[in-house]
Amino acid sequence: MMELLTKTPVWVYFLFVTLLVLGFSQTKTRRPPLAVPFLLPVLMSLYSAVDTVIHFSAGGRGLGIAIVSAACAWGYARRSRIADGISYLPEEKRFEIKGSFAPLIIILCIFTVKYIHGAISALKPELTQTITFISIFAFFNGIFFGFFTARIALFWDVYRARSIEYTKENLTQSL
Repeated sequence: MMELLTKTPVWVYFLFVTLLVLGFSQTKTRRPPLAVPFLLPVLMSLYSAVDTVIHFSAGGRGLGIAIVSAACAWGYARRSRIADGISYLPEEKRFEIKGSFAPLIIILCIFTVKYIHGAISALKPELTQTITFISIFAFFNGIFFGFFTARIALFWDVYRARSIEYTKENLTQSL
């Protein structure tokens, strides 16, 4: 274990600390501008999709697992109470997002999975071709993709519902 940590590039430690800071910043209620809450989920969805295609779709191995796990994660995230604490303020063109430890947990999960993937790829590259390795990491990539696309849909739903409501209120007031 110590050998793994000493062979880890220094930039990975800086990335880890940066991600911790980002994760802890999500524990406080914040009011980001309209596009900001969409930015990270869009980037992470693209990253997960590209990573899955590059690493786990050779011969279709792993792609099916990624698709099924993405669908399950998406369905779960869309049905959960994840929208509680998120509102859109059309007057300010901002979201209000209640602080939560969930983003920190997701960030740490992604970092851990990617770190383990990179470590195994570097130390035991022959393992990366086994069906077990492919299945496990395709599963996690699918979960991440499903979660982030559900997050995009959630913010869109909150934005759209409140924008329609706001427009109706303004029309009613002007009549």
